[in-house]
Amino acid sequence: MSIDVLDRPGDLDDDALWAQRGFTTMTPARTGRMMVDRALAADPCPALTGALTGIDPAALDPDTRVDLIRAWARLAGWVDAQQQVALAAVVAATEDCGLTGDDARHEVGVALRLSPGTAYATVQRAVALTGRLTDTLAALRRGEISGRQAEAIADAVEQLDDPAAATVQDRVLAKAPEQTLAELKAALRRAVIASDPAGAAERAAKAAADRRVSRSPLDDGMAELRATLTATDTELVWAELTARAQAEHIRRTDQGLRGADLPGMDALRADALVDAVLAPHRDHQDRGDTPREQPRAQLRVTIDLPTLLGLAQHPAELAGYGPLHPAIARELASDADWIRFTTDPQTGELLDLGRTRYRPSRRLAAFIRARDQVCQWPGCSKPAERCDLDHTCDYRCGGPTSRDNLGPFCRQHHNAKTHGRWRYRRDPDGTGHLTSPLGKTHLIRPPWRRPDQC
Repeated sequence: MSIDVLDRPGDLDDDALWAQRGFTTMTPARTGRMMVDRALAADPCPALTGALTGIDPAALDPDTRVDLIRAWARLAGWVDAQQQVALAAVVAATEDCGLTGDDARHEVGVALRLSPGTAYATVQRAVALTGRLTDTLAALRRGEISGRQAEAIADAVEQLDDPAAATVQDRVLAKAPEQTLAELKAALRRAVIASDPAGAAERAAKAAADRRVSRSPLDDGMAELRATLTATDTELVWAELTARAQAEHIRRTDQGLRGADLPGMDALRADALVDAVLAPHRDHQDRGDTPREQPRAQLRVTIDLPTLLGLAQHPAELAGYGPLHPAIARELASDADWIRFTTDPQTGELLDLGRTRYRPSRRLAAFIRARDQVCQWPGCSKPAERCDLDHTCDYRCGGPTSRDNLGPFCRQHHNAKTHGRWRYRRDPDGTGHLTSPLGKTHLIRPPWRRPDQC
């Protein structure tokens, strides 16, 4: 984009210049309208950033304000495109130092504070967009599509060969600027099946084999449980939950419940799901005959002693979830199906344990996992229960099997540290220092905190 003299604020107040362009009266709204029109007509570039930054949205007409957010969205696409090129350059630098392109996910993940899965996907998309999907990258650079749309295209063709990926890109790219993200994803699914019917069947079978259930924390003592199932199973489960929720809604309505006392259908579906999973187990508990083939699940809660006794209201920590309201944690105290770790109320640290053998004792392993909670790699949220307990100072070099020399690392990050030339050291206060193969050192703060800290 070329910004001429009329784009400079000092010139925008010159009525004579504006009269030459057909404007007899200059107002901030007219000025902003012209600037926004130019921004929408021009290719995004650094100069466009300065032009848009100088516009006061409050001085614009209502319709111009809408066009302003469109202009900023186009510029955001251009910025996303620049980052894809930069990400690909990090991949190249990683390969130049003797590692593979996949190893760049660790460098990117730590630098951007991304989880392992997100870091891997980020790297793969950048490689694809700067490689076989250059038309998609060009559309992103022009601001015609958003970063999320570009990601959707890259993700959809990830498992396709180059000719099939090019076919899918050609089929969807023309309409993508006018589509919502959901519409584009539906178009991508159709294009992928059409471009490779046989492969689509194989991928569907593999995807079914990879079905899973995952969870993620939400605010206010809530969490999200997400199931990835076949489309048919999903529809059947949804229909069953809806039927149970409707039946419960009728039952409660017949009891005279109305308004705020009557949960909505979404809440009743959630209740139906919990009942379907836990009711059989609770029935066995009531009879005292928990089946041998179904071990009882346990929760692990870390809480300081004053809060446990009701003398303080500090947040507890539920393993796998995070901060938990103290009242909820105290309710769990009456349930045998939880493991409690009590912390020092002054420092937030757990008590010490230790052994001199290579493998930590069960109590020491439980302590380490309760203390560190998740993998020590920055951005990784893999629960410590599913991590290796790694010696910071190698056991063969005299490193003790103690709380000060042990920490959880998930298998992929354990391997990156052991075989991928990452270096890690731990300070006595629990602070970690992780140095990448490219020489970047990252500080890792210990997870514990005083009750007055967030």
